[in-house]
Amino acid sequence: MMKPSSKSTQPPRADSENDSSSQSPSFGDSMSSSDSSLVGEDYENFQKHLDAFVKAIRKRKRKQRKPEMKGTKADYIRLDDVWNKNEHRYDLKKSSERSEAGKYEQYAFHVRRKFDWENKHTGTCLDIMSKPLKAALRHIMGQVKGISLDEDPPSVDPNTIFLFLGELRAYMKTLRAQSKTEKKRKTAKEIALKAQHLEVLIKYLDQDYDKTKKSLYPLLESKKITFDLLWALFKSNEIIYTPTYNTEDVPRAFKLEYASLDHSLLKGDYYKIEGCYLEFNGEKFGMGNVQVTVEAFKGPRPISSLHCFPLRYHQDPAKLEKELIERGKKFADWEGMKFGVQTGIAFYKKHQNILKISIDGRVMIDPANFRHFNPNYPISTLKPEDKDILSDSESDDSDQSKDNSSDGEGQDQITQFDDGKKKPKPRQKWVKDKGTNKYYCVDVPVDEEGNVVQAEKIEEIPSQSDSGKREFTDEEYLIASPVVLGFSFDEKRWLEFAVHGVREIAGNESAFDALVIPNDQKQPVKSLVSSHERNEGKNITDIIQG
Repeated sequence: MMKPSSKSTQPPRADSENDSSSQSPSFGDSMSSSDSSLVGEDYENFQKHLDAFVKAIRKRKRKQRKPEMKGTKADYIRLDDVWNKNEHRYDLKKSSERSEAGKYEQYAFHVRRKFDWENKHTGTCLDIMSKPLKAALRHIMGQVKGISLDEDPPSVDPNTIFLFLGELRAYMKTLRAQSKTEKKRKTAKEIALKAQHLEVLIKYLDQDYDKTKKSLYPLLESKKITFDLLWALFKSNEIIYTPTYNTEDVPRAFKLEYASLDHSLLKGDYYKIEGCYLEFNGEKFGMGNVQVTVEAFKGPRPISSLHCFPLRYHQDPAKLEKELIERGKKFADWEGMKFGVQTGIAFYKKHQNILKISIDGRVMIDPANFRHFNPNYPISTLKPEDKDILSDSESDDSDQSKDNSSDGEGQDQITQFDDGKKKPKPRQKWVKDKGTNKYYCVDVPVDEEGNVVQAEKIEEIPSQSDSGKREFTDEEYLIASPVVLGFSFDEKRWLEFAVHGVREIAGNESAFDALVIPNDQKQPVKSLVSSHERNEGKNITDIIQG
């Protein structure tokens, strides 16, 4: 057997100039038939080494051409947002050295510490880079005030996510079970990836909040809390309890939206608690804003002794919840304008103070006129609805309600139709519903010239008491306003009446029999009153205004 030549045993050189797509040279191409000396086992070993070498070169070039996508790496990195004094901007730097840092965008999320221009630590936030993790947080947390998961990337306070740690664990287990039972391979892979990124987030929370959990959980078991851990009590969308205007006899509940630590020269450090509640502005129901503060305190304190705390920490939460739901139903019944009797406390805000007045007499519940005659009174307005864009018809209706007065007087409103003809829009008027003894704002018909039709036809307008009445959930009743707005005839002023103290006027059926007038005059008086009731919608023109 011939000895292999020294030249023929050297593998061909693969440098950057070689094309990775070119085929690997075979033994027959590299050597002539006369110089062929590698045969049998030596030839096979040489070919294996050559193929492995070419594959390694191709793999390295593929990695260079295709970088890792944003948020695909199931890991996180710690970054510092540090002020660059030379270039006057913030730069991202690694908080600690890691074995495989790579590009920042590859990680599922960033733990970013923020520093001011003096390089003092001001806070920490999580930048969510992973789309599967972002979708999981949106599924668990829902709509949380102060957090927008639609940003790219969204920045979230880790304290807020820590409050949902139990939900994160449960959802991760659900995703793992779904990935095993899912038949479609692609869908199962996506579910498994979402569970994997959730697991990374949970591990981070367990690691960084280990000391917090050791202090927090024993306090919560004993129903106590310290001021530095007060943030852990207020979880978004939870029901919160607080007394109305510092009056324990008038409790109220609202839905938490946001809790933030604030500071002022007078109060020092304090927590500002913001939420929403069910309100009625005289025309429609909606959500109003409520804000409560909890000032700083030292040492552990019972949660139930705070000015504001979650309803579940109340001494008897089930009983209180039942009472508030019943009161909420009563609040919804006072829709519109109605006369009643108040026996209890009423409130009035003046110069940032709350005046408490004891009332025992006739009142008129009228939120619409309360807001009309007290435009500067500090009371919440209704939040806009979820609709982002109003339709043309909705915008026209809103403009009409602003221009028209409650008694139907005002400028003529004209609607332009496609055929070129103009037709006046109906005006609005307060009409009494005999069935419920309430007043409703309804459209009053007008003729072609825009004049109100004859008053006797107004009685034919259908009432909104049945068809337009809104149904509420128990949660909406629970967070209903504890007060109704109206006028006290004894105090001659507009006040906020506690709902539980307002009741309807009880009629006296035998009052007419006790009327001290001659019997021959009673019947004409009764007929006159009955006739007036049948024509209560008729306009009366011979009245001195005012």
